[in-house]
Amino acid sequence: MAFVTGPKDGGEPSEKELIARLRKFVEDSDLSFYKIASRIGTSGGLLSMWLAETTRPRPEELDAIKNSLGGRPIGALLKPSQTAKDSQADANPEST
Repeated sequence: MAFVTGPKDGGEPSEKELIARLRKFVEDSDLSFYKIASRIGTSGGLLSMWLAETTRPRPEELDAIKNSLGGRPIGALLKPSQTAKDSQADANPEST
């Protein structure tokens, strides 16, 4: 399945870029898979299919993903302990 690509010049993120950000968020988050799906406005099953690239989000679903992830820092939905750990790793990359 081919994903739609977007501009690399700082324009709107492509479908593939949004799904990659969503996948990273799911991997890094302390929230349950189903809680993340709920916050995006979809089901856990559909979220799973997007991440597995077996189905593609519709345009309105892409907007929901973008609003969930792009409207604020990706860490905004993580637990404070996770964002603190990430900040420490960013500040001192030699220790990771």
